[in-house]
Amino acid sequence: RVLRCRHADPRAFVYYRRRRLKQELRHMSREQFIQTEIERAFEAADDDWKKQYFENAVKFLKKNRYLEGGHLCAFCREQGMPDPHHHNVWCSMVRVLNQYGWITKIGKIKPTCKHTHIHEVTEWESNLFR
Repeated sequence: RVLRCRHADPRAFVYYRRRRLKQELRHMSREQFIQTEIERAFEAADDDWKKQYFENAVKFLKKNRYLEGGHLCAFCREQGMPDPHHHNVWCSMVRVLNQYGWITKIGKIKPTCKHTHIHEVTEWESNLFR
């Protein structure tokens, strides 16, 4: 039990929070945990960064019919975009494009991007391709 007063030891509060978080995580599946972390990363991302991402996404999706998230990430970096505050933001932004209807999931493939740590990635089809 943690005392809620200004003289309480801050380490006790940190210990209590960690213990509580571990209890919450035990009840989550791995997929739920990953989804929660990606949503948290998206909500914390800077609005100017998101605007720049969407502008670059439109350019990329009009020129490319099929893509992986890593291709779009590489394109954004080529356009001079800085990295987001957390690497999960890249993934969350691709999911947002799917929610907006700009891309459609095709299936899973082996990654063709250079630097990825995943064995399988989602292949997407652009709905903005001309």
